[in-house]
Amino acid sequence: MMAQFEDPALVKRSLDYATSGKVRNQDVAMQLSVSLSMPNTRDLAWNYVKSHWERVREQLTADTGGGRLAGATGSFCSAEMREDVRDFFSTHKVAASERALNQALERIKGCMEFRRLQEPNLKKWLAAQSNK
Repeated sequence: MMAQFEDPALVKRSLDYATSGKVRNQDVAMQLSVSLSMPNTRDLAWNYVKSHWERVREQLTADTGGGRLAGATGSFCSAEMREDVRDFFSTHKVAASERALNQALERIKGCMEFRRLQEPNLKKWLAAQSNK
């Protein structure tokens, strides 16, 4: 699947192709969602979506794309990204995506909370492992 490239140049080319109008709308949404969900490509994909918004928006349909795109941002895990997602979609509306966006914002918040609670434990465990 094109969405699984990790090389930045290939990711950009695959996003360009996905939003070129040559790909079925439901497949465009899948391509963007996978790229947004993968740790190695999420920042590039999110910046692509924001900087090519008109082109991306033209490919989205109410029943296949908007909710999937908004929902894919739920893989982010920082206050800055949560705010960026919220701000972006407050001014760049996507049809039929309100519920998916709210769920994504909750998942980001949950990830942030999990990280806050577990990061000290992980650091302690890693330090203990390096002393063995």
